[in-house]
Amino acid sequence: ADEMGQHYPSRYESYGDHRTAAKGMLRRAYNYGMAKRCRYVTDHVAGGRLLDVGCAAGAFLAAMREQRGWQ
Repeated sequence: ADEMGQHYPSRYESYGDHRTAAKGMLRRAYNYGMAKRCRYVTDHVAGGRLLDVGCAAGAFLAAMREQRGWQ
């Protein structure tokens, strides 16, 4: 996380931690979208390991690990 700013412009917000930053309806929309992305994968593959190239801060990878038990 400390090195992300070296690789992206300062106004690029996608490498921030939106899991804690979002409030209210924005947080619900974020959680819904993340769950939908997770379902897209788990509807096709039962489990395993995941590589996300260009994953920004890794929120999708974290969701797959925390919510679905993937590596």
